[in-house]
Amino acid sequence: MFKKIIAGIAIGCAAQVAQADPTTALTTVNDVERALMSGGNVTVTLDFSKCTNNDASAAPSSTRGGLKISAFRIVANGTISFADQHETIDSKGQPIMQILRYQVKPDGVVAFTMSTFSLPSYGASPSVGYTCAVNQGVYFFEEGGHGKWR
Repeated sequence: MFKKIIAGIAIGCAAQVAQADPTTALTTVNDVERALMSGGNVTVTLDFSKCTNNDASAAPSSTRGGLKISAFRIVANGTISFADQHETIDSKGQPIMQILRYQVKPDGVVAFTMSTFSLPSYGASPSVGYTCAVNQGVYFFEEGGHGKWR
């Protein structure tokens, strides 16, 4: 009998662990703002092949990526801004720092810019910019939240 109780508890615990927190797609700028302002864990993913490069002469990009938004700012007109900064190595093996800036406008337009600096001199390379839209190249998700059902 004791073994059956322990086995039942173990199965119940395993079922709890197996259930992942739900991920909710945030499909509007208002959903993103609501999730951020309520302390939600918001992730953004990007697919630049669905965005417009601000340099019309540049080759199209198939770059994809994403990040968790750890800090953000919302200004009076409703624009949500956040950024990411990291050090990496360029294609020639040289150390660089990249600063990625995102601005989500109330109309759903997303402006992305990347500034790159060679290290250790901090010499700047020309910035790269893309214009995307929420659900068209830029996608937001809330982990473990209730999205618009808050």
